Amino acid sequence: MNLRGDKLLLLVFHRGVQKKPTKGFEFPDPTGLITWAAQDRGTVTFKTVAEWKANKKPTLDLIKSWMKAAA
Repeated sequence: MNLRGDKLLLLVFHRGVQKKPTKGFEFPDPTGLITWAAQDRGTVTFKTVAEWKANKKPTLDLIKSWMKAAA
């Protein structure tokens, strides 16, 4: 049994434990991979290894950009 349903990989993009103001925070997602739960919180989900491999480079670029933007 998989507690996350049929997801192989779930990445959560958030800005840390402490709540931060969202006013003025923007994060461009040219890939369209992020599903936004809030202005500053989203997820990227891959259901298959092939889907992950096909999106590996853009996802790693997103992670690097997010780390800079959310710091």
